[in-house]
Amino acid sequence: MKNNNDSFNRKTVVAQYRGLKDIFPLTIYEFIDLYKDLAFYVCNVSEDDYIKICSQMDLNGMALKNHKCNFDEFRYLMANDIKNEIIRIADCDKENINGSYYINKEGTLCYDDRMLKFYKDPKFAKEFAGVKIYTTETYQDIINFYEYNDNVKKTL
Repeated sequence: MKNNNDSFNRKTVVAQYRGLKDIFPLTIYEFIDLYKDLAFYVCNVSEDDYIKICSQMDLNGMALKNHKCNFDEFRYLMANDIKNEIIRIADCDKENINGSYYINKEGTLCYDDRMLKFYKDPKFAKEFAGVKIYTTETYQDIINFYEYNDNVKKTL
């Protein structure tokens, strides 16, 4: 952990649904485990942007008036593909990569060299919906967690 902000950011996620935002006192991994049966997608934001998002919320989770966060809110990182019972993972920093990691319903990290990024997959893109989650975790953090966590099965 780099600093106090980093510690806070990795222990919380911001969820946005129907115009409301709320801070969940969960890591992204705990959120995924608890809400794996619901439609959600995850976006990566920088630590500075995460702090800005949180600072622009009132106690009811509403965005404060006259405040605008200027950041890339479409750095898609993960999406829950309920139909196929997988959570799809996309590297938002590398656009032209073939193949994709995903987490199956048993919590196993898997890789498919033919799978498109979920936001570019015409079969999935139209079903891409639900609660929007902001996290400071990166693509590599997600892969490392599932790849190196002894409590998580691996199939690569």
